[in-house]
Amino acid sequence: MSERSLTLAIDCDDVLIPFAHRTVEHYNKTWGLDVDVAHYYDGPEHWGVASLDVASKRVEQYMREHAHKELVTPDFDAVVAIKSLARVHRQLLLTGRSDFMAPITNAMATTHFPDCFQKIIHTNHYGENARSKGSICRDEDVTILVDDGLMHCESAVEEGDVEVALLFDKPWNQSKTLHPKIIRCADWHVIQEEIAKVARS
Repeated sequence: MSERSLTLAIDCDDVLIPFAHRTVEHYNKTWGLDVDVAHYYDGPEHWGVASLDVASKRVEQYMREHAHKELVTPDFDAVVAIKSLARVHRQLLLTGRSDFMAPITNAMATTHFPDCFQKIIHTNHYGENARSKGSICRDEDVTILVDDGLMHCESAVEEGDVEVALLFDKPWNQSKTLHPKIIRCADWHVIQEEIAKVARS
């Protein structure tokens, strides 16, 4: 059975590139804290601060100082999968990173994923002028979002009208109930299988 060409929106951090564990490790070492990576997207009490703005600024400092060397090498399985998917589907790199990360993100994509992404979009999730991934999925007619952030998957299915959102299974996105259009995936092998199911439908 032939597959139809889809538009895929692919997240960057913790989907292509290891991010949260490295960030939390640096955060704990720098600030003498014991943040659990499972609470990466939770409130300030989990980050040992009174306001998430404080934690966000500390993480931004880490990214500004270390991203150029620590956040540029994707997982091998991600490289293989993205290159394979690019043969059939249109792909967007849709990241919550801030605009200041654009040069690093673009260079990483050019180096490791040449000609695989038609667009690279930064949503500035923690900054000013933030855009939801759902709104971008809607504007770009995205069929499937692949992301590790449950909030982004929910935004994609509710606001972005994607056919499915594939949630990369991580400690910080565990939820007892998921929207029917959100599918939890253990790894890139499962993600490719789920994309193929949609493409054949």
